[in-house]
Amino acid sequence: MKTSKIILISFLSVVVAFLLSFMITIERPNHFNSNEQLETIESELSNIHVVLIQSGNSVNLRTDSIGKLQYTYEKDSVIGKPFEIIADTLILKSSASSKSRLSYNINVSNINTIVNNGGSVNIDIQQDSIQITNLHQGQFQIQRSSAINFVQLTSHEKSRTIVSSKQIQELDAQISGATLIVNKPIERVKLTAKDKADVTLHKVNLLAAECDTSSRYRIF
Repeated sequence: MKTSKIILISFLSVVVAFLLSFMITIERPNHFNSNEQLETIESELSNIHVVLIQSGNSVNLRTDSIGKLQYTYEKDSVIGKPFEIIADTLILKSSASSKSRLSYNINVSNINTIVNNGGSVNIDIQQDSIQITNLHQGQFQIQRSSAINFVQLTSHEKSRTIVSSKQIQELDAQISGATLIVNKPIERVKLTAKDKADVTLHKVNLLAAECDTSSRYRIF
């Protein structure tokens, strides 16, 4: 009798396990369809001084003696080349699919201007100066290993900028309806904050600030 019960319980356990496995197989979404295969392409760059970044792009940019662009994307989400070069300007276009993001790694020898229109950007650069515009809920970060004497920053439209480098001598920031966070000391800061701007600074030796009543800035 006991042997029969053991055999019956074992049989039922096998049946239940099979049914659960079948249900999981049926209900599991296909995470590996052809549209989600990643492809990477590399191109050479020369004499690029301006980078324009459209929404949906993730960009890592650093200075290097050899100009190079590498981008990764989901298969079938890109129609044609997703970037364009006009004179000394590199334009990174949006993906054809609103749910897909293009990922770029860019090396340039000397960049003058970066305009981020809703993308996510990290820069690691060593040079004298840079002009940055961060718009349309863009995310922008200056990495701690960057070394820049002068940064001119304009940030609007709920964008967010984080400065983590401790090798920036001077920052000229115009922040409107956006967030700026500076994690390291800066020698000189000129700040204009308006339209609910939120600014956090860290150990500024010389500060000139204009701030409307809807905005705030603090130093820690």
